[in-house]
Amino acid sequence: MIRTRFAPSPTGFLHLGSLRTALFNYLFAKHHKGSLILRVEDTDAQRNVPDAERDLESTLHWAGIHPDESPSVGGPYGPYRQSERFATYNEHVRKLVREDKAYKCFASKDEVARLQEAARRTGQKVNYDQLFTRAQRDDLSSRGASHVIRLRVPVDGTTAYDDVIYGRMEFSNGEIEDQVLMRSDGRPTYHLANVVDDRAMNISHVIRGEEWLQSTAKHVLLYEAFGWVPPIFAHLPLLLNKGGGKLSKRNKDVFVDDFRLQGVMSSALVNYVALLGWSPRLTEQRIFTMNQLVGTFSLEDVNRNKPTVDAGQIAWFNKEHLKMAYESPLGSASVIQDMQGLVRKTFSPVSERMISLEYLHQVLEVLIDRISYLPDVLRLGSCFWVEPKSTGEQFRVVSTDYRLILKKSAEKLDACDFVAHNVISLLRNVARDMGVQSKTVLRLIRLAVTGQEVGGQLGLTLEVLGRETVLRRLHAAGEI
Repeated sequence: MIRTRFAPSPTGFLHLGSLRTALFNYLFAKHHKGSLILRVEDTDAQRNVPDAERDLESTLHWAGIHPDESPSVGGPYGPYRQSERFATYNEHVRKLVREDKAYKCFASKDEVARLQEAARRTGQKVNYDQLFTRAQRDDLSSRGASHVIRLRVPVDGTTAYDDVIYGRMEFSNGEIEDQVLMRSDGRPTYHLANVVDDRAMNISHVIRGEEWLQSTAKHVLLYEAFGWVPPIFAHLPLLLNKGGGKLSKRNKDVFVDDFRLQGVMSSALVNYVALLGWSPRLTEQRIFTMNQLVGTFSLEDVNRNKPTVDAGQIAWFNKEHLKMAYESPLGSASVIQDMQGLVRKTFSPVSERMISLEYLHQVLEVLIDRISYLPDVLRLGSCFWVEPKSTGEQFRVVSTDYRLILKKSAEKLDACDFVAHNVISLLRNVARDMGVQSKTVLRLIRLAVTGQEVGGQLGLTLEVLGRETVLRRLHAAGEI
């Protein structure tokens, strides 16, 4: 059975690269009717951030990624926090020491630094095991001297593994340091805990970022030391910003919560992130639901090219998903409810009619083709909840005869059937009768009624606002 895992550290908010890793693990597992495990790697207590684990799970659920096993869900392979698995790590590292596949290293930090610097100069591997004789190590151990435990890495030969995305990876053992498995305070390193847990939790595929390509050789050596068969590895290419560098926290192009606050829909962000490095070979389709992604996803279609994160593309995906949601019965209800909350928060107090689901649906019908994010409604459609603020100078820029145009328009609108196509036809007639261009009249009406130069289709805007509101605003503007 396919079992994948997403194993973050609770050191902060989920970032875009981690979301992609979680998503690809989820899609691959679900495509093969398998399971996704969420394992929290919290052994470094000093770096852990309070509530980070809760925020992490909340963000995954927002994205539609629901682990089958996790600290909160439970499961047959728990516990799912590494801080609760120390006894298991101790048991395994003691086994390696007994079999002389690992050893206690009593070198101080200063000695280690000195040896590593010498190794860099000479190009030779540090042999920590020869710093002390066996008798010295036994004596230091009996006195409880501080030490770490290191894996005994072969001096000669190579360590290799096959990666689904990068192909055959091979590393000289002479370039692989005797890695620390257990720190001096008894905490396991990532390398030990990672391998032991993947084995204990029966993980079949390890899908993670390319930054672990070289470290995976160390993990393969550990699997060999334990006599275990390694899982299948797949490393995902690094995400870049538009400048070709790593994503920056300062530019707010990293954390998922930044996109959520901007108004990006979860379905849109998931769709966009799925296409960062993956493209289905049998279709040109770009817009996917989560179910469609599950049905289409393949690790073999992930390429090595480092994808660029583009905010403009995210806006396009969000626009498409917003329209798709609006056009479906269930999605439309959810979008309107979200819009209701935004309006209440931004324009309170407003009348019950102006936040009714029927009225909000009419407003969104006007603006749906003009917005990329739902909060754009508050900017482009503020006229639907508050009176516009315009000046006579704005009107004079459009036409020096603006008062007369507004007066004639109000007279005609007062007597017509107040629906979109009738209203626009009538305003064009006003322009013809007064010998001015239609665009001048329409621009002036939009400015007087909405206070803005741009917005949704003018006829629909006037129809939704209603005759009474439109005439009141035209009269008010004509008196400026």
